[in-house]
Amino acid sequence: MARVKRAPLLLLVGLVALLVLLAGWSLRSRAASDPFRLEQAVVCLELDDDLKPLRVSDRFPRGTRQVCLWFRYASAREGDGLSVRWFHEGGLIQRETMRLAPGRGTKAFYLLREDGSPLPQGTYQVRLEGNGRSLSVLMFRILP
Repeated sequence: MARVKRAPLLLLVGLVALLVLLAGWSLRSRAASDPFRLEQAVVCLELDDDLKPLRVSDRFPRGTRQVCLWFRYASAREGDGLSVRWFHEGGLIQRETMRLAPGRGTKAFYLLREDGSPLPQGTYQVRLEGNGRSLSVLMFRILP
């Protein structure tokens, strides 16, 4: 008789264990399938000691010698790539491609001239693309 009373309890424990395993597998599968994303992207003049953006703007004064692209990303997987393309007045002026470290992280790229002279006035655009899809487009101007 005791054996008959334990059977439903064992069945219930087995079903609960199976549900826990399936729930864990489902969460891992969904997290693994999420493409990486940009959580924040800004253009600024410089970074502080903790690598946080300072003087964020979409307009910079004449004589500006460098502009920084700073971004924070999440859900990157091994092998995820990112392309950063800088344009001035519609023409491509610089391109950088890299692999992201898995998980979450931050990156910064600077636009500057090799000779250290000021950036030309006009309209600029920074395009970030990852794994074949557009992630962000940022516009800024160097004022006359």
